Amino acid sequence: MLVNNLIEMATAHAEVGLLQQMHEAGLLKGANLEMTVRGLEVCQYCRSDIKAIIKASGARSRTIHEEAIGQTRYWESGMGKWRIEKWEK
Repeated sequence: MLVNNLIEMATAHAEVGLLQQMHEAGLLKGANLEMTVRGLEVCQYCRSDIKAIIKASGARSRTIHEEAIGQTRYWESGMGKWRIEKWEK
């Protein structure tokens, strides 16, 4: 389990919970993942947890489309920070 504390996992937002389950099922190794989040912006805690899960699982890349704020976050293996592109209105 990448999220070590049971209380943390119990209170994790959906995007982190989904990635945790995918990792436990062995679905992330070598994967290029894409996710769309509707409703709210992905919070700072989730952004950090998502990067940690992706790095630990061996996934190649991660793309998150955040509809609520009109932007896409990109992360590839070896990158330190997310690359962010704002959508044109």
